[in-house]
Amino acid sequence: PAGQLVSYYPLQEMCPIELSSDKSLVASYDMSSVSMFSVKLDLLGLRGVSVVDDVCKAIGIDMMSIDLNDPLIYQSLQKLDCQHGLFQIEANLAHKVVNKVKPKNLDELSAVLGLSRPGTMAFIDQYADYTCHDIYNPIHPFFDDILKPTGGICIFQESLLKMVHKIGFSLEEAETVRKLIGKKLIDEMKNWEKKISDKIIENKLDPKIGEILWKIAEASAKYQFCKAHSHAYSALTASTVYLKNKYPQQFFLSLLKMSLHEPDTAGEIFKIQKEMPAFGVNLLPPSIISSKDTFSIEGKNIRYGFLAIKGVAEKAMQKLNDFRGEYSNKLELFEAANKSGLGMGVLCPLIQAGCLENHEKDKKESRSYTVYQAQLWNILTPREKKVALDIGGECEYSIVNILKKMLTMKDLKGKPLLKESRLATIKKNSKSFTEIYSANKKYEKLANWFYESTLLGYSYSSCLSELFSTPDLTCVPLNQVVKQVGKSLYFAGVVGDK
Repeated sequence: PAGQLVSYYPLQEMCPIELSSDKSLVASYDMSSVSMFSVKLDLLGLRGVSVVDDVCKAIGIDMMSIDLNDPLIYQSLQKLDCQHGLFQIEANLAHKVVNKVKPKNLDELSAVLGLSRPGTMAFIDQYADYTCHDIYNPIHPFFDDILKPTGGICIFQESLLKMVHKIGFSLEEAETVRKLIGKKLIDEMKNWEKKISDKIIENKLDPKIGEILWKIAEASAKYQFCKAHSHAYSALTASTVYLKNKYPQQFFLSLLKMSLHEPDTAGEIFKIQKEMPAFGVNLLPPSIISSKDTFSIEGKNIRYGFLAIKGVAEKAMQKLNDFRGEYSNKLELFEAANKSGLGMGVLCPLIQAGCLENHEKDKKESRSYTVYQAQLWNILTPREKKVALDIGGECEYSIVNILKKMLTMKDLKGKPLLKESRLATIKKNSKSFTEIYSANKKYEKLANWFYESTLLGYSYSSCLSELFSTPDLTCVPLNQVVKQVGKSLYFAGVVGDK
């Protein structure tokens, strides 16, 4: 969000100016003061706008050509199960409001966004009765002409402005009330209780009208949406609903690309990929052969991109591209990584995420063991690596076996290729790697699930319920626990906010 000042005259002639921390020019006055002599625009950077723009460019349409009254939009909103990426209605409260109200047009969708605010959320059920069952509960006939379109509820700031104006205040005075609501100035709003009461008496209106108006004004002061704001937002919401249901592959691709700019990329990918199968699209795992820098279309699915893997930074991409190729065995692969400058901090996450599995000749070798071998390779001297490449085939390309064989080998001068003292040094330097491998190999599938979830945001090879299910132990969904009274229950899950 950014507040931008617009002025006919040069701003330095209008107010004192200073430099911000990033050397931008900013006004020294606060936002209330500058609004007295210039126009203040609040500009928002919205991910939803970028997603819509990106998808429309990908499919070759103008985003302004989307029909906001398309039946597809409102059919999709009658029972919304997959809300991720839908502007404003992916949050839990707004999602619940959508499923209660079941909006059938843009006005009702706009009301959904307005109802998902502190000042109006108490009226969600009442509005749902109006949209779903045509039940209208007027608060007072005096305000029917203003509130009938929104089911007798004052959802927007403009409605309150009209109500204040109708009892006798000027439009300027009514606008003052609207501004207090928009800025959530609750303390200043209290001054209007007596003003409203006096105006009711002055114009000889039913005292009940003043009581009702004050209750609405008091509740609205907790924050109420501006109708113009809500309609603009609902247009963007409708656009995201349309594109997600009409062009799901391109929509999810755009969301996945945007996830790279989120603070919690892995958490965002987890939410996105969970919905994709419902739209006939799957997130394919990363592959050293098939993956590109970022997410990409592959058939009817989307292939995971390298930059989304935790531990793979953009500066490593050139090295990674230099490294990519076909290798006949993992020792050649390790050597290629070294020559391309791809460090263990990148190579090991690639292995643990399953990117290199299509290079394995022996599919029985675990990822944990491959990582262990890569770390051992990194400890060897150039001379030891050259020998390892020569005799790797004889030792099943196992560095452990290669080191054992090297103990029995001599060079051209008759000296041992590997001394016991050197082997002891290798063991000492690899002690921590050995301990990690020893722990991981006991629970290989769980280790794969953990590393995939940590590095990618989701696990494609297994799920917790499969890992812990046995003939004697059945995983029970949490919503069925109440039916299992008197039985011992076991749960497998992740502690966190996902």
